[in-house]
Amino acid sequence: MWFIWCHRNRHIFDQVDWNLTSILAQANALLQFSVSAFTSIDCSHRPLPRLVHWIHPLVDSVALNVDGSRIGTPGRGGYGGLCQNHEGQFLFGFYGFLGEASVLQTEILALLHGLHLCWDKGFRKIVCYSDSTLVVSLLQGPILMFHRYGNQLMEIHQLLNCDWTCTVVHTLCEGNSCADALARMGALGNDRVVILQEHPMTLSSLLLADSLGTVFQRG
Repeated sequence: MWFIWCHRNRHIFDQVDWNLTSILAQANALLQFSVSAFTSIDCSHRPLPRLVHWIHPLVDSVALNVDGSRIGTPGRGGYGGLCQNHEGQFLFGFYGFLGEASVLQTEILALLHGLHLCWDKGFRKIVCYSDSTLVVSLLQGPILMFHRYGNQLMEIHQLLNCDWTCTVVHTLCEGNSCADALARMGALGNDRVVILQEHPMTLSSLLLADSLGTVFQRG
């Protein structure tokens, strides 16, 4: 209708003859342009980015973050973790080399070592964070005696049932960066277990980010 109206005006005021072919061509060009403009837009669902940070424990609790690492093929396995108070201050840390190990094995042993150390050091209100959804789900379900790592899982269950308040929850890897760095140190080294009373300098910036509640974007 727009092109017909325009050509009508040109015919009346400019004495330009009607040209049906031109009118149809212009209308078709506008139609194709409109279709391409809308179909070129990606309307597929895209999840919004998630904002992740290290989770501060309550004032009377401590946070135990653990992680496993596997580097190369065949994989050099390592584990690591650390304990922090509600201000993000480093209380102790640990890491170690496992030799050839699966990813799941490194994650399980990181948790096991961390829980033992927390118990031995007298901490009684703990929230433990692992970025392994599989480990967390294995601990939330029934005890799998015939699982490949059933003995270690049973030992973790026994520790969780001790006389303390201790829970294991999942965190995203962006909120577990200090434990990840220690686990990599374990995988790259040769010491079976190293206990840290002071944090290594390589963790300084990561610990500062934790204490400040620095937010990282995921996705």
